[in-house]
Amino acid sequence: MEAEVSTAEVAVLVVGAGGGVGGLFVRSLAGEQGIRLSAVDVNVGPEVPDLVVDDCIVDDIVNPSEELLRLLRATDVVVLAVPEPVAEAAAEVILRTVRPDVLVVDTLSVKGAWLELVGGVRDEVGGGPELLSIDPLFAPSLGFEGRPVAVVGRRPGPRSDWFCSLLRSWGAELVDLEPGEFDKATASLQVATHAAILAFGLALDELNHDVERLAPLFTPPHRTMLSLLARICAGDSHVYHGLQHSHPGAREARAALASGLQKLEDVAAQPDSEAFASVTAGLTKMLSALQPQLEEDCAAIFSRLK
Repeated sequence: MEAEVSTAEVAVLVVGAGGGVGGLFVRSLAGEQGIRLSAVDVNVGPEVPDLVVDDCIVDDIVNPSEELLRLLRATDVVVLAVPEPVAEAAAEVILRTVRPDVLVVDTLSVKGAWLELVGGVRDEVGGGPELLSIDPLFAPSLGFEGRPVAVVGRRPGPRSDWFCSLLRSWGAELVDLEPGEFDKATASLQVATHAAILAFGLALDELNHDVERLAPLFTPPHRTMLSLLARICAGDSHVYHGLQHSHPGAREARAALASGLQKLEDVAAQPDSEAFASVTAGLTKMLSALQPQLEEDCAAIFSRLK
């Protein structure tokens, strides 16, 4: 049974509140009764102060002011919604400033290096706060309801249990993974996926694809791919670059994508379709028991396109 934490006693600080993920947590936490909610960012958006019930400050977690240090000492839960380099640069000051009973939640997209770093700092200080490493695997604008949140290793405790319960109450579906397993999975789930969509866009650009002129002729697959490309282009380029640049499996994922294109080139060059059919048969085997549901998902997407 998960330990209970009275929300009347919980002060939560969201670091990076001006970003997409930080804003998602600010909006979600602001709807909870009894939480003292604070926000900090180097650039706090105009919408954040209206949502935060207590403190909203412009500050740098890497080089914190005395005001921010006092806030860190007084808080019960710190949510780090910042890029990997910022979190890594701020790890020592955070872990050495907060109380031992505090929960530090990170939302980083790459976990192995971060968990090794904070583990080393905790060893140096002879203990330290509870740790909860999560990653919401969806665009923040979609909200938590029905969306997956990876839980990647943690130093458990009552505040960690409470925070997980809070995520579930918002409708999130928590999936437990080991750090190594998570980084390997996101190389496929995120790095290869985003790279394929971006490469598709670069190919169309090289082919001088006239999107406006050809829009009446869009096939459902083409429109779907363009929609995915549009979503990435409208998103935070720093986030997408961070995955492609910093993820430990990024180069391997892109190399696998390039290898896949070469295999397609090879089978497309064959005069008959046997080699091509062999490729699709192998991919069907990879999709395994999920294929029927995925076919239904695709049909549902296409049925909504005009």
